[in-house]
Amino acid sequence: MFVEKTRRKGKNLVEQFTQGATQDNADGIDALAITPVCLRIAFSLDNLLGYVPLWEDDEAYIAEQQREVSVNMPQCCCSNCAPSEAACLMQHLLLADKGNFDKIMSDNFTTSLVRDIKSKYPTKRTSYWKRKYNENEEVVVNTFKEQLLRDLHAHYNAEFGIGGPISAEDIFGEQEAEEVVSYLNHITGARDLQGIIGGECFEGQL
Repeated sequence: MFVEKTRRKGKNLVEQFTQGATQDNADGIDALAITPVCLRIAFSLDNLLGYVPLWEDDEAYIAEQQREVSVNMPQCCCSNCAPSEAACLMQHLLLADKGNFDKIMSDNFTTSLVRDIKSKYPTKRTSYWKRKYNENEEVVVNTFKEQLLRDLHAHYNAEFGIGGPISAEDIFGEQEAEEVVSYLNHITGARDLQGIIGGECFEGQL
């Protein structure tokens, strides 16, 4: 299962739960992330009874476990029941397909292939720092900000008219103007400006 290892303000230990207590949605998410019991049974009880078991001596857990045996269900291969197989699967997940999946799960898969997925990693966002202005600069900056708002609004209204469903203030308001002057030292072209104000909303905006 792909889950957060630690959830802020969540329950990250079994000891934080009370056995037999009602689980709300947040508890259910936390419980599913940390439960040490069979995940197949955990999902089943969550669907049937509305809670995720956390202890193997849970009566409903034992009953479902016995039911699975009685109907000859195959042995579960979840990450709790088969941790070494799950680790092997994660190691070879990039190479897995329908033809080799069982071999990977049984640790009988060997390959010389290496998959490099660094090209798929998201581009690291450039960190911007806000410029601080002294009192004298603030006067000039505020004048510039007012001019930005005035010119953009005039251009937008000339292009699209006044009274439409989206006003000039919706496109470029006080917040966007403040962002521009705050990060002015990072703006060297239209691309930088686009990133700071969240994109070009209409042709000619930048």
